[in-house]
Amino acid sequence: MARKQTRRSISVKGTTYQRIKHYVGDNGGCIASFVEQLLHEKLGDPTDEDRKKFGEEMERREKESAARKAEEKKDELAGYIDPITFF
Repeated sequence: MARKQTRRSISVKGTTYQRIKHYVGDNGGCIASFVEQLLHEKLGDPTDEDRKKFGEEMERREKESAARKAEEKKDELAGYIDPITFF
């Protein structure tokens, strides 16, 4: 079973990305950690309500994904003949 995906992407201007990349290259670390640190400084810790909303959204997406996979599996098995029927 695949791990839950908890990362999302954001877009920044090319020059902003290069500036961050050079900064972390000179000072160590990675771009993701740098951005997380800045956001934490500006936004603080997530509230219980934030965590609850995120959890509900993740649950909804997982259910949609499971339903989609089940439908794909059903389509794959549409022409399946159980080998025992040949005996």
